[in-house]
Amino acid sequence: MPTRDLPYAVLFQEIVPNLNEPDEDGWATGDCPYCGDIGSFRANLKTGRWLCLPPTGRGASAEGALGQ
Repeated sequence: MPTRDLPYAVLFQEIVPNLNEPDEDGWATGDCPYCGDIGSFRANLKTGRWLCLPPTGRGASAEGALGQ
């Protein structure tokens, strides 16, 4: 997917350096910069929405949106 179609790609890659390639909807996964859980952070590189989904029993989830 071209970077021009992913306006939040550069920003999220600075916060989460190990983000994987996004799926067709723009969602990419990486290690959470907030709770530290491996692979629990998801960011939509198209919309700026993000969330942390730690494994069950390892804390609360969090979510937000950039640019709003």
